[in-house]
Amino acid sequence: MDIIRKALPYPKDFFFPSFLPDKEEILFFDIETTGLSPKSAQIYSIGLLLFKASEMEIVQLFANSLSEEIEVLQKFQEYCKAKTQF
Repeated sequence: MDIIRKALPYPKDFFFPSFLPDKEEILFFDIETTGLSPKSAQIYSIGLLLFKASEMEIVQLFANSLSEEIEVLQKFQEYCKAKTQF
């Protein structure tokens, strides 16, 4: 499994609306699969967008083979468990 990280500065006019929780509790994600069938499709990539105090971070979890799907899901679960609000 490969993990690719890239830190990005906040745009200068970027703000969080007051009704949102603490920005460090927000996690956006996108899951890529080989298809839609739960019997034959596999997850090969999960992209994450995390918000930190002074920057945003993009994280890409990428399975190099079908056997790494479980590892990708376990790493994704670690990122989710780090968040305290649901």
